[in-house]
Amino acid sequence: MILLAVALGNHEEAFIENRFADGLNIIYSNDNNKGKTILIQSIMFSIGNVPIFPTSLEYKRYHFYSKFRHNKRILEFLRSGNSILVREHGLVSLFDSITDFKIFFNEEIFRLPRFVKDGRPTMADLSLFFQTFFLPQDKRNTSTIINGGRFNKSDFNSMIKALINPNYSNLDSLELDVLKTRRKEIIKQIAVLSRRLSFARENPAVARQVLQSVNNVDFQEQSNALQKTNKEISANSTKRNRATNRRCKLQNLVSQLNSLNRSIKIGKVKCADCGSEKIVYSNGEFTFEVSNDIVRREIISSIHAQISNISVAISEYSNEISRLQLELQSRLAAIPAEVTDIIISREAVLNERDNDQKIVELTNEQQLIEQQLAQQELLEGQSIQNTNKRIAEIVDEMKSYYADIDEVENSSIEGLFTKHNENFSGSEEQIFYFSKLVSISKHLKIPFPIIVDCFRDGELSTYKELKMIKEYQGLNKQVILTSTLKTQEYSADKYPSSEQQNAINYSSILSNKLLQSSFCSNFDKILASFNIEVQKSNN
Repeated sequence: MILLAVALGNHEEAFIENRFADGLNIIYSNDNNKGKTILIQSIMFSIGNVPIFPTSLEYKRYHFYSKFRHNKRILEFLRSGNSILVREHGLVSLFDSITDFKIFFNEEIFRLPRFVKDGRPTMADLSLFFQTFFLPQDKRNTSTIINGGRFNKSDFNSMIKALINPNYSNLDSLELDVLKTRRKEIIKQIAVLSRRLSFARENPAVARQVLQSVNNVDFQEQSNALQKTNKEISANSTKRNRATNRRCKLQNLVSQLNSLNRSIKIGKVKCADCGSEKIVYSNGEFTFEVSNDIVRREIISSIHAQISNISVAISEYSNEISRLQLELQSRLAAIPAEVTDIIISREAVLNERDNDQKIVELTNEQQLIEQQLAQQELLEGQSIQNTNKRIAEIVDEMKSYYADIDEVENSSIEGLFTKHNENFSGSEEQIFYFSKLVSISKHLKIPFPIIVDCFRDGELSTYKELKMIKEYQGLNKQVILTSTLKTQEYSADKYPSSEQQNAINYSSILSNKLLQSSFCSNFDKILASFNIEVQKSNN
């Protein structure tokens, strides 16, 4: 993907930047507070990243826009709050949540990596995936991820492995757990049946008296397992109910939009100007004029797409519930029988032929499970071995880049992160992140520009900086950097534009005045292209 433009603002103040080149871009200024960080954060926020804006920006007051070229497609994104609009070929799709947009991103832009977290296949969040090519100015910590949330550096490593080898992420730990649990149950059953056969033949008179102790099972272990499965069923049922309710609301919204009903729950159809025939639809973040048939059809089409995605999610929840219910039934079958079942089992103990046949059946099943586990573990071992080799190659390249830039090897670099509580700072931090981003980019071929805010922070020397710039230029991909120059550096025209680099000077912008009224006219045109009805204040 190549960034073509970025903008942010409202009807009172705005800013638009469209001077990006396909190669290396350096946005610089002769002082801080010129808006470089806000611009970089706006790019990422517009495509679903968590907000990391400076506290001086009340970001909830503004719309954030970006325009990318992706292969032969032109994609435009407009975000307000947690709602995102996507425009392509003049058609606008609305996503009411980051979760909905994440599904679109995964299906239409880049397939997000999946990895096993807490024993379950998990799709990477956008904010985690973006850290493969984006480095913000704030919240850096070389020993862990940025803005961790529910993910950690172990998850980042797993995500990288899934990007290296998609099959690595498809290792079904749940299926393996079921097989291993069944193997344990079979071994236990065979042992019990074998004791019953021997005891019944040698002690038929007392077999009846010892039957209960032979059949004893650890009730607490079974109870915990059942409780866990029941909670999982309940959780998935709740998710399915929420998704079903959401689908019903969206279906109701489509119906009411078709009839221009003025009272709906998920959106709000209202009179835009008192007494006029102009009708608008608002989802809380964006407002559209739905008295226009073309706009209304686009909104309805976008909602239908959300309904389709939600239906798929409902089906997945139903499948998971069915699987868990079967697992529950299997566990229930292994629980010690009640008194009536014990009487039946007592007769089975005295019938050696039945027990012997059952042992044969269980032994055959055990052999089949052993073969399946051996085959799966072999595949898993090969996958892990190959993936770990690629990870080692990335880390080795990181070390090589670090040593080349710093001209000193750093033995602390043993992985994609530094050791716990061993956070690099200053120029070491900059070189570490540079080495990491460049190595990941070269090995994984991630089709996104490398974006680094304040790339020379930490008193990075000019000599080392020039080395880094040369490496960025050699990547043959779009790179976007920001830099604040000292007075002497600025006077010496440190970043002249050339075929190798596109220098964008922000020095003329007044401190803390990135947003300006002069951009509002063009920004309103951007909003209009998304069919946005701009709500202007009465002041």
